[in-house]
Amino acid sequence: MAMYLVFALLIVMLFYKNWLAHLHLLNIKLGFMAVVFLVTIFLCSSKLGLLSAFILLPTTFSVLLYNKGYKKIIIGLVLALLGLATASYKLLPTPFKRFQTAINVTKSSQTIDKTDAESTAVRILIWKESIKLIKNKFWFGTTAGDVNDKLIESYEKEGLTGALTKKLNAHNQFLQTFIGTGFIGFVLLILMTLFLIVYSFIKKNYILMLLSILISLNFMVESMLQTQAGFTFFTFFLCLILKYNLKAVSEYKNITK
Repeated sequence: MAMYLVFALLIVMLFYKNWLAHLHLLNIKLGFMAVVFLVTIFLCSSKLGLLSAFILLPTTFSVLLYNKGYKKIIIGLVLALLGLATASYKLLPTPFKRFQTAINVTKSSQTIDKTDAESTAVRILIWKESIKLIKNKFWFGTTAGDVNDKLIESYEKEGLTGALTKKLNAHNQFLQTFIGTGFIGFVLLILMTLFLIVYSFIKKNYILMLLSILISLNFMVESMLQTQAGFTFFTFFLCLILKYNLKAVSEYKNITK
């Protein structure tokens, strides 16, 4: 949900001023929409959702301001963002506590209880088991359909009850692909993600670049292509934006008016 909302906000920031220029009080409506989306992202309490929003949204907005000559406003934006983060920490500390827990768990990754079900702790345990499975079937993998079964067998054998109870996947698309299709599939996935970023930069298709970065970030902590929501996001928006350069579409609409 947080991933969808972050991408929706990126589209709003980049294109809605052109697409909806005919609407009355457009800036107020866009501001209200942005606030609703940001609050919803925050309430999702997704660590990666918050992190990707914190990285991509201010950066994109700052670039837009810079291109329009509002360089001094960028400093105000940074200060406002820091103030907002401070106020959010005081009023709604739960998402920030999740970050602190994740940092603490990462620092003590060698002593994690195998029965731990906390999201960061269980991910670290799963990734360790995933690497073991990769070493056993390095070149050709276990076949994509058997990955989760092999992981569950590994959880049961090693006593990872937190992961076993929820029958969790690898929670990393690169590891999930490596286990299932081996080294070749892993390399192809890496090349695809890198190609999308390089291709979008060459074509100056910045929404494709942002989409590729968002997908890559989610690939690192979720087996995104194993869920319907993740697979639909990946295929639909990737095919749409590869087919249509949304910036070019909006510029064409302005010319034809």
